[in-house]
Amino acid sequence: MPGMGALKPWHIAVLLCVVVTAALVVGLVALLVKRSGRR
Repeated sequence: MPGMGALKPWHIAVLLCVVVTAALVVGLVALLVKRSGRR
């Protein structure tokens, strides 16, 4: 890969998608744990 230091637009888009997906998954898991877990 030439120019490893340079961030390309699709790199940013992929990173954003990954971050958003991870945040959604973490939020869902937290909700489930709260709902079914400790009372």
